[in-house]
Amino acid sequence: MSKVILIAADNLLSSPDYMVMEETIKNLTELILATPQTSNIIFDTKDLENEFFTKVVSICNQPSSTYKEVLNWYREFLTSESNIRDKYGFPPYKNLILVTSQLKNRQKSIDNINDFKRILDRYRLEKFPEISVSSSYPARFLRRKNHYSYHLLIKYPKQYKNFFNLRNVIKNEASRIGLQVRLNPKNLF
Repeated sequence: MSKVILIAADNLLSSPDYMVMEETIKNLTELILATPQTSNIIFDTKDLENEFFTKVVSICNQPSSTYKEVLNWYREFLTSESNIRDKYGFPPYKNLILVTSQLKNRQKSIDNINDFKRILDRYRLEKFPEISVSSSYPARFLRRKNHYSYHLLIKYPKQYKNFFNLRNVIKNEASRIGLQVRLNPKNLF
């Protein structure tokens, strides 16, 4: 009997990309389907009770595992992921704008992103009540290339009727303060 071993499998779940789980599940589904039924898949993980790994192991190490069971598991995941994204307002249910302040002076970087938030909150109350604006938060790698990075996340509805007005406000205010703006980023950190 041959074995397929995923070393440090915990790392599969450690990316800051909010869509990483979807890609991981897709790749694991392909791996399970490509692995002969006479082979075992072994996960090297520190978190033995993790529901994700126990479910995968129970599916792929049963001799009766079928193609249909694996695809059902994949569909269950996609349904669950879709419900979570809907509940917390992530794509495809909402659009995102990530605004970043990146400066050598840490306090100035924080002040810039907080100033932008105050300006945007004022506009939100007056013109854009459908949007939501997060608190500022540090980037995953706070200091990169001797610059401090802080983010602000803006969520707005799909096919938002005031999108062009919102875009113009964000573009004008962000460029005035010196902030970077990304529409529907793959990574929020």
